[in-house]
Amino acid sequence: LTICSGRKERSHRRRKKGRSPPAKRHRDLDPDISIPDTPPTKSQTSKKKRKRIPFSEEETRALLRGMKRFPTGPDERGRWKEILAHYWDIFSVNNRTNVNLKDKHRNMLASGEI
Repeated sequence: LTICSGRKERSHRRRKKGRSPPAKRHRDLDPDISIPDTPPTKSQTSKKKRKRIPFSEEETRALLRGMKRFPTGPDERGRWKEILAHYWDIFSVNNRTNVNLKDKHRNMLASGEI
């Protein structure tokens, strides 16, 4: 990079006219390998979305009790991990994560439930 009059200028390498681009090496190695010309779509690469399961009354009560018992955690995620671990028997039924608990708390605040 060279700086001229307060503006950055970049030097670019130009390909000589008439030259074809370099061959793709992965095709040269093994012609039997089938490699698609287009990248996979998002639906082909993304994980399957979890089905939404509403919180039960018992889970909501356990979350509220846990928030009283653990007002703060060692870090931002610590509080939710501690609540999840303490009430694991209740939250494990629907495979709840600490993120699910955090989101439920945020939604309860927004709706005025707490």
